[in-house]
Amino acid sequence: MALVLENFCVLIAVSLLVCEASGCQEHQYPWEVKGSSFCCSMCPPGTILESRCIDDKAKANCKDCGHGKYSAEWNTYSQCLNCKSCLEENGVRYKKKCNSDSDAECECLPGFLSGFDDSFSSTCKRICERGNELKGDSKMCTPCQEGYFSDQLNTQCKPWTDCAAKGQYLLKNGSTMEDAECGSTIPTVRSPLSRGIASNISASTSTPATSIATVINTLRRRTTSSTAVGKTTPSRETTLLMVILLVSVLFVIVLIGKRVICFKIKNQVFHQCFGTRCG
Repeated sequence: MALVLENFCVLIAVSLLVCEASGCQEHQYPWEVKGSSFCCSMCPPGTILESRCIDDKAKANCKDCGHGKYSAEWNTYSQCLNCKSCLEENGVRYKKKCNSDSDAECECLPGFLSGFDDSFSSTCKRICERGNELKGDSKMCTPCQEGYFSDQLNTQCKPWTDCAAKGQYLLKNGSTMEDAECGSTIPTVRSPLSRGIASNISASTSTPATSIATVINTLRRRTTSSTAVGKTTPSRETTLLMVILLVSVLFVIVLIGKRVICFKIKNQVFHQCFGTRCG
């Protein structure tokens, strides 16, 4: 009975030690040296662990992070973390500089959009307007070539639609910002006469003979109308020709009249002379 009680007391004592060791305060962790368990302190932000506690009365040895390195939390790290770089050649700039207990923060330069981002560097892509595209790793926007277009921000240039390949005709040429427009039928431009004939034919719902008669009547009316217009508005050449013709006719009439008068006069003289000789 005494042996059982002794073992029970030993078990309680061990449990108390474990509970004490595992019940460390904030920024401490359980540690054991040569069978002795105790709590050892962590290193504060901006430092890393150089050596751990050697007993329950000593503290851990910590050292500061060097330039370009940091630690942002209580730790037992053996190395500091590298600060993030914000290089303008990557389209970024520093929003906040790095210090021993916090990393740097980057932001995109004006005219750039957020792109690939990792623990060591940040990269922003240039904003390319419509009609431009980002060429490879140059981080520069270049205009779309002839026959290509980009209709949205930060998109690659695409070729215009080939209307002929689709069995269609080209309605409108493309530009660097718009695709070509295609149509399914070819538009035709007709004269007023053909439009009138076509409208009469399409409006007619009678027999083919009636349709032909309608076309002939349409042509006859248009021809008559054209002739009437031509008569009411004679050309300058026609007027001149009529004047010349009228003058010529008058000249011929005058000439003939003079010959007739002379002929009558001669006949009268002849009769007088003839009568005198006879008398």
